[in-house]
Amino acid sequence: MHLSGRFRRLSPWLLVIAVGTWAYYNSVHAAFIFDDQESILENPSIRRLDVGALRPPPESPMAGRPLVNLSFAINYALGGLDPRGYHLANRLIHLACALLVLSLFRRTLRAPPMQPRVGDSADALALCACLIWTTHPLLTESVMYVTQRTELLMAFCFLLTLYAVIQSATRPGWRASAWKIVAVAACALGMGAKEVMAMAVPVAWLYDGSRRVDRVLPAGDRVALRFVAGAQQPGSGAGASTAMGSSGGRISGGAQVAPTRR
Repeated sequence: MHLSGRFRRLSPWLLVIAVGTWAYYNSVHAAFIFDDQESILENPSIRRLDVGALRPPPESPMAGRPLVNLSFAINYALGGLDPRGYHLANRLIHLACALLVLSLFRRTLRAPPMQPRVGDSADALALCACLIWTTHPLLTESVMYVTQRTELLMAFCFLLTLYAVIQSATRPGWRASAWKIVAVAACALGMGAKEVMAMAVPVAWLYDGSRRVDRVLPAGDRVALRFVAGAQQPGSGAGASTAMGSSGGRISGGAQVAPTRR
């Protein structure tokens, strides 16, 4: 009975991992494409796992993104230029983001003012939303295109920042302070992955503020506030982060279009 209860608690997380792994099971066999040439194959700064990995070439797509460049240096140290290791790392980061998304959905739907509206369906709705996010075609480029690890790592730090902010608001004593440190550290690390990480602070503020004002504003004002908040989050348009899409080259009708750095 004890094992059955533990499995029931773990089953949503295991399902997300299984579905995410299945959706990108063949990604490890993909080759390097587009900006991977400059970011990895012609990038001398990833050849040694030292402080030089934090200083990518100024003209490369990794310029100003030392966290991603360091991750490539780790890949190179473990497997050289074998693309399988780079693609596997992208998939693992995507799965980590998916687990954070599930946790954020669950905590949001379980907390007031959402919980009274969804009742006992909170966990099921969170799982369905997370599975849609995990397998959404909009995320394919971020997972399959190695250089788009900029999006993946930024998304992971973005989601971790938001999760830590929520935890700091609900934990007592020293735990709250510890989660605040995690939030600041995650936000700082994300700045080394992609510039759009700067949106983490206003999004966290909007998320926290929406929970507070929901208790006092009329229904119409609440809807308007959520619309404005959603419009300012990365991913409300073409998307940002793995969570919300990605930039880079796309293939349309068999033609390759060179990506632009954003």
